[in-house]
Amino acid sequence: MKSKSILVMRFSSIGDIIQTTSTLSTIKEYLPNYTIDYLTLDHFKSILKNHKSLNKVYSISKNAKYSHISELILKLQSNKYDYIIDLHNSPRSKAFSLFLKKSKIKKIKKPRLKRFFLFLFHFNSFEEDFNVRSMYNQAIQDLLPVDHKIGNTKLYISSDEKKEINEKLNIENYFALAPEAAWAQKQFPAQRYIGILNNIYKKFNLTPVLIGSSNTSICKEIAKGYKNKIINISGKTSLRESLSIISNALFVVGGDTGMIHAAEALNKHVIAIFGPTNKQTGGGLFSKLSEEIHAPNIWCKPCSINGSFSCYRKRQYCMTEIDDGEILRAIKNIYI
Repeated sequence: MKSKSILVMRFSSIGDIIQTTSTLSTIKEYLPNYTIDYLTLDHFKSILKNHKSLNKVYSISKNAKYSHISELILKLQSNKYDYIIDLHNSPRSKAFSLFLKKSKIKKIKKPRLKRFFLFLFHFNSFEEDFNVRSMYNQAIQDLLPVDHKIGNTKLYISSDEKKEINEKLNIENYFALAPEAAWAQKQFPAQRYIGILNNIYKKFNLTPVLIGSSNTSICKEIAKGYKNKIINISGKTSLRESLSIISNALFVVGGDTGMIHAAEALNKHVIAIFGPTNKQTGGGLFSKLSEEIHAPNIWCKPCSINGSFSCYRKRQYCMTEIDDGEILRAIKNIYI
């Protein structure tokens, strides 16, 4: 009997790729006889390292030459996948699907019109249970039983990776802080983070470990302004090392970022601060170990899919009205 196979495609970003591992879990649960390969960009391939649901991870450079693309397409064609699951629905994924047309193509349907009315007119026509995971899993809905349940996101860090990062940090009890966001409107102010860190130090005497990219300024600002012990490792770690830091942390605090979704996929306690985004935009948390912090009753929220639009009000209420005490309460509930 011929083995059956699936190729899942998602090219970016960190958070979205992590959310698609929910679909991998669903496939493994209900279609255990299928092997699953994954296609993404080189920069994000390491996220899926050692993933137990995957047979192989293929990747391509964002600026790949035609010869490299052709070589990869020929390899994928030779695999003769039964299904291509396009979880990006972008020009790049459509181009690959075109060359893999002998396979059955299934793809996500992005709720662009619903989001347009939500952002522009604040008219919410989304189903009550809509979220990014349900959107991704909808692509394979007709392959699943009617009463199926959506799988959890999962990432895997080896014991060697955990040991190596512990030796690098040389600290036992710490929590991870991921304050960086792709857009300024999603980023909680550095000074308010510093105030929260001061309270955590007074109550629990815990050391924060800052994680982020090499071009972030907020981590530097927090490290400079915080006068107690802090480890700023932003820009000094690989993606896998950042995931290892999260894996070993007592808990994780941050904004609406890929690292927060990584923490959930690694089954960590998470406190996430949400400004202009929510579940209709692809944000939101799912684990019972997680807690979302929102400002209450903000009529203009969400204002864009990723927080990229500048705030048009006299101040950004979705951030300024967040209660720092709620963040500390959530941390207390986790740590005590």
